[in-house]
Amino acid sequence: MKIGVFGDSFADRTPYNPESPFKEDESWIADMESAGHKITSYGKTGTSTWYSYEQFLAHHEQFEWIIFCYSSLHRIHHLPEGLEDLSFLTSPDDLYAYGRNKGLSQQQELEIVRILTGHIPNISPSFDQFVKQKIFDDINNICRNKNIKLVNLLTFDDRKDKTYAINLDSRSGDCLYNLFSVSKKELPTMGILDNRWCHLSKEFNTILSTILFNALAGDGKTIFDLYKHKDFTYDEEITARYNI
Repeated sequence: MKIGVFGDSFADRTPYNPESPFKEDESWIADMESAGHKITSYGKTGTSTWYSYEQFLAHHEQFEWIIFCYSSLHRIHHLPEGLEDLSFLTSPDDLYAYGRNKGLSQQQELEIVRILTGHIPNISPSFDQFVKQKIFDDINNICRNKNIKLVNLLTFDDRKDKTYAINLDSRSGDCLYNLFSVSKKELPTMGILDNRWCHLSKEFNTILSTILFNALAGDGKTIFDLYKHKDFTYDEEITARYNI
């Protein structure tokens, strides 16, 4: 299989924490590659679904199979070049609390502070919902029309609050959702420090790799809650491994 992967940190095969002691690639992407699949990932930590959509439009035609990982609904949809991985920030304080100002030029730092200061009062759930629905429909329709096999990985969706649950009727492949809940239950401190690859332990990445491969190999349009998957069993020793 020649697979294209698009998304944020859940689809980024570089370590979420550059100072993590776990240097060997434990990502689900690496696990799929070990099974002989050729994978190119355009995942980038901290980015929005709009960023991933732009990457998809630029590169999707070279793939026969695609895994698209949708980001958090309320990330900043678009940032200037070089600042795309700061889409997850919600305030100027976060820029310094997470140490994400490191490596920025003074001009870039001033620019992102200005954007964050103005962004907070302008969050619109209805607009964010519109953007996500539009992107979902476009990606699925493009893949359907071009005979590209697609899996929608709706990482942050729990499908409980209908206000934020997009319509999946236009899906052209499986929709797997609620991966964030799986990740957070395995490591509740992930918001502070996460040494895992793609926010999952090596064991969970292996499980996810199998789930995604089966979804690509199948011909259904299943909507499935990953949090309810029987293979995701939680082990305190595994959790402790990453709490270093």
